[in-house]
Amino acid sequence: MGQEKAALPHPKFATYLEHAIAELTPLCDQVVVSGTTSVSHDLVELEDSVKHQGPIHGIAAALRYAIEHGFAACLVTAVDMPYLHSDDLRHLVAAWATDNKTTVARSSQIEPLAAIYPVAVQPEMETNIALGRRSLTRWLEATPHHAVALSEQSCRNINTPDDLNPSTSHGY
Repeated sequence: MGQEKAALPHPKFATYLEHAIAELTPLCDQVVVSGTTSVSHDLVELEDSVKHQGPIHGIAAALRYAIEHGFAACLVTAVDMPYLHSDDLRHLVAAWATDNKTTVARSSQIEPLAAIYPVAVQPEMETNIALGRRSLTRWLEATPHHAVALSEQSCRNINTPDDLNPSTSHGY
């Protein structure tokens, strides 16, 4: 992207980070930020144990935090999913509530960064990190989980400056 995604201006909020916080807040007992950001906020910020090695490190840190604070799971969203809303996340929460199994969004493919990870999977995450396995998608393919259908638009993430172009953007 060439710039910090959390600081990108969002069409309905000041920043992408503000959007993510607003969508998670109605559904979570506590919202924390995984990684560091220049965007001002008053949330707990969890640093990745190793920088630039993929989101598995951030999820593992969030799961460690959840265990330390008595939470059952982590509802995870990527900051670069500007079309993902609380209503979408409620579908994940409802599916997770049936048996507390890892629950992920699915549009045309599994979206591991719109998901609920129970604290019970934290040791598996740590093992994968220790073995250099950073792919959440590969881990999910070998792990029992719920896949909840969401729209392509809800699961769309912004990865390049071209993705920010309103003529190629679908939504808002």
